[in-house]
Amino acid sequence: MNRFIKTAGSAITHAGRQPAFLLAAPSVVLFMAFFLAPLAWMVRLSTYEAGGKGQSRFYEVGTFTLKHFAEVLGDPFFLKLGWVTFQLGLIITVITMAIAIPFAIYIHRARGLYKRALVMAVILPKLTNLLVLMYGVLLLLGDTGYINQALLALHLISEPLPLFANLPALVFGEVLIVLPYPILMLVAALEAVDPALEEAARSLGGNPLRAYYEAVLKLVVPALVTSALVTFIWGLGAFIAPTILGTPDWYTIAVEVYSETLDKLNWPLGAALATTYVAFVAAIVGAVLLMQARWSGRRAHA
Repeated sequence: MNRFIKTAGSAITHAGRQPAFLLAAPSVVLFMAFFLAPLAWMVRLSTYEAGGKGQSRFYEVGTFTLKHFAEVLGDPFFLKLGWVTFQLGLIITVITMAIAIPFAIYIHRARGLYKRALVMAVILPKLTNLLVLMYGVLLLLGDTGYINQALLALHLISEPLPLFANLPALVFGEVLIVLPYPILMLVAALEAVDPALEEAARSLGGNPLRAYYEAVLKLVVPALVTSALVTFIWGLGAFIAPTILGTPDWYTIAVEVYSETLDKLNWPLGAALATTYVAFVAAIVGAVLLMQARWSGRRAHA
């Protein structure tokens, strides 16, 4: 009898899990087909000899070498490129989060039609092509752009200000691209917090700022970390903004991967650079997830 009950229970549990597996199956298949498979091919491509004949003119079929990784990890040019990319990612993350956090709180506390208008204003930059968006920024910041034209017309300056082809212009463009993501993530997290918690904190004697911090902001720390991580990864992968608004001194790994593969036609070196970048990002994501898990474990035991 006990064996029958265990068998029936196991069957019910298995049946209950099947629908969830079936629902996840399309996503798993797409993930493997459009991410893991190309990633595996990129890793293999990075181990070919450059320059090919016969089957491919971009790499030597049937060869294997790790010299491209040695070049990426040992050449001062690539080391500087990695450092510049890391710096740019940090700068973009700090500025973006400094704007996103207060703006998300402002949207969260807004009400009615005004709140919906604010959300639409955040989404608006994502409704256009990124290339078109960056050229719009270029029209705004260029020597003959609207800002310089207005300043010249008002006789506030005698010659155009250098508002583009520099780091501030690059950061401005990239923040404009990335900013909607952390704002929307934080707004969603804030909306999930029960408003009664803040009211309870205030009824216990906390001032509005302290009550909001203790009862709301502390609960969305995981969302803060995740949004900052997403922003940092976007910053590391910056491509369009550095190309249009930046200078070669601030070109990123993404720009160099494009140059190596499509300009210089050195596919294996470009693949090795891209593989190294993916490994670095994966290490960062893993470290952040590990810290989040430990932090959640400490809170659970507190």
